[in-house]
Amino acid sequence: MLATSLPEQLEGCFKRARAHFGVVACCIALASLDLSVLPHIESICDMDIEQFRRTLRVNVEGAFLTARTWLRQIKAHAVPGVTKNVSLIIVGSESGHYGERSNPDYSAGKAAVQYGLLRSLKADVPRIFPDARVNAIAPGPVDTAQFRIECAQDPLQLWKDSQATSTSGKPVPQEAVAKGILFLASEALSGSIMGHVLDVDGGKVGKVMWLQDERK
Repeated sequence: MLATSLPEQLEGCFKRARAHFGVVACCIALASLDLSVLPHIESICDMDIEQFRRTLRVNVEGAFLTARTWLRQIKAHAVPGVTKNVSLIIVGSESGHYGERSNPDYSAGKAAVQYGLLRSLKADVPRIFPDARVNAIAPGPVDTAQFRIECAQDPLQLWKDSQATSTSGKPVPQEAVAKGILFLASEALSGSIMGHVLDVDGGKVGKVMWLQDERK
């Protein structure tokens, strides 16, 4: 188990990977606490400060440290004209665009990495290695086993997350997210795309603000 918020563990992981495979050209910054494991709240009034701090430490510091460790070893070991597909993909979320009333910790963290961190790296990365790129992907609700369990527990969840708020009306297939990451990782397919957030969300347009019985 790797704790991405611990620099020494990340550095050791990259060192072992480089010894086995060579320079880590392509990196996907995915590890985070997601909505399936985080406690949900009714209002920010109810949120414990330690939950907020822990979520940002794992999700924001973890992405920052992953990006820093990746770029340091690119600077030290990548060879211009030889090392190909030098690319960092940050995994964000639709929550970074639209927020999460029950989890401001999660949405704040995803907004931080897919906006502020991404745009900072956009200017930084090519100064370290001219052909390097950094982009982000922001999935909508993904059709996982956990999502299906949650929909079975809450009859309104599928409607709120997909049917009422996206043009497709469906959760996103897992393969669609993987293909989006593969697209961003490939110089041949996306070599001119830099500093972009790719939304893979079935045409998400926002969040349900009120249920009918909440306005009575």
